Amino acid sequence: MEEGLVMNVRKITANIGKGVQAVAEQAKAGAKSVKMASANIELSKPKGDSYDEALNQTMGKFGKLLSNLKDGEYMNILVTAFGTAVVAPIFIAFNPLSKKDKETKMYSALRQPISAVIAVAAQMSVVKALNDALDKYASTGGVEGMDLRAKQKDSYLKKIIKMEKPNISKEDLLKEIKARQDATFRQAIEEETKNLQNVATEDILTKENAICVKDYTNKIKELKSANNGKVPKDAKIEDEILASIKETVKKNAEKLLEEKPDKYANIEEATRAATIEKFVNAKIAKAGDMLSSNKKYLGIVLSLLTLPVTCGILNWAYPRIVEKFFPSLANSKKESEAKKAEAQVQPSAQKIEKEGK
Repeated sequence: MEEGLVMNVRKITANIGKGVQAVAEQAKAGAKSVKMASANIELSKPKGDSYDEALNQTMGKFGKLLSNLKDGEYMNILVTAFGTAVVAPIFIAFNPLSKKDKETKMYSALRQPISAVIAVAAQMSVVKALNDALDKYASTGGVEGMDLRAKQKDSYLKKIIKMEKPNISKEDLLKEIKARQDATFRQAIEEETKNLQNVATEDILTKENAICVKDYTNKIKELKSANNGKVPKDAKIEDEILASIKETVKKNAEKLLEEKPDKYANIEEATRAATIEKFVNAKIAKAGDMLSSNKKYLGIVLSLLTLPVTCGILNWAYPRIVEKFFPSLANSKKESEAKKAEAQVQPSAQKIEKEGK
């Protein structure tokens, strides 16, 4: 029996070692891709709304995977699951400080990967359902603070389009999503042009309605980079961000006037058009910030609420899984528990016997 247990330990350890090695190699390849992408990002100029998106696209499939996982709580769930499934079993099975026998250690170690699988399945299902619901509410304007009717979420449009055109190809689906987003964006600009017709151009972009979380983040990074990792105490962050936004609007207006001289009579008209477009983009960004925050915090709450369910499933399923796929380990565990129970009973029996004498 001891030899069989040792063989099981060796097999499981070998499998864990292979898993760790594979992950290490993938991480090394990913790090190499990041390094290469970082060096070539300015030269290749990939499409993307931010450096983060551009970098992910430059990294190919690995970057696409990261991009898909970073939304909501997906990445946190998978990182936690990786630690539970790969790292924790090693420390449990070969912990020299633990006084537990080998059978108990191995039984506890094997529990971790199974726990991780159950947790990932339950939590990711819940988080996905939450994210899809929030994307729908945002895309239809159901919640004022995160109204994204001007740029509906890809996930929401994907479902709608597939219901209308079930046989649509992946390429055509992406084109259709882009076309609908462009249409709703143009419609939003037309609506805001009417809403702001009595507002002076210079009053449209204010600190409150123009600056979003991304602007703050980028500006703080810029200030820290220029000041040895610190934000200067006298920095007027909002004023500097707004000045930068207005400078961008000015450049966009000059570009509009150059590209479409028939549409805009002068620089003032082009500036107003560029200002309103920037205003709409700012509203989209702020709504997106609110949506991301809701996904993050509600995702954490729901993940916590699923813990009792996942623990219950694990407690029910784990003994059955071990008995079916690792019968020798299950038997060893039972024998270990029987010996422990017998060891606890013997002192009590001896005590009773002495008292009887």
